[in-house]
Amino acid sequence: MIYQAPLADIGFALRHGASLAGAIEQGLFGDLTLEDVDAVVAEAGRFASEVLAPLNRIGDTFGTPFKDGVVTTAPGWKEAYRDWRMGGWKRRSRRRPNGAARRCRRSSMPPAPKCGTRRRSDSPMGRC
Repeated sequence: MIYQAPLADIGFALRHGASLAGAIEQGLFGDLTLEDVDAVVAEAGRFASEVLAPLNRIGDTFGTPFKDGVVTTAPGWKEAYRDWRMGGWKRRSRRRPNGAARRCRRSSMPPAPKCGTRRRSDSPMGRC
């Protein structure tokens, strides 16, 4: 069975369940459009279907052996992570007019704590 990401369901959940359509109409995300969201969801679905899904069987067969203090991932996972990172999925950055990176606008969610740090009282996650 070949995995196909449920793009229509994801789009519906974002537009209506997460109220993304209304937030975009109000201009809460700058110049982001629903077409941009559809393009990102489609590309994420393509990556999941074409790159990640075929690795599931390999991962199940190979596992993640732990030997001499080192964990080895199944063949293909390192390359998939590299492709994911190089495709820009690790972080969304915005560029200033001079080309320097800047942080995105802060969301209304409090930041998640970093593992090993003291508990943050304003975080719903507590400690990780």
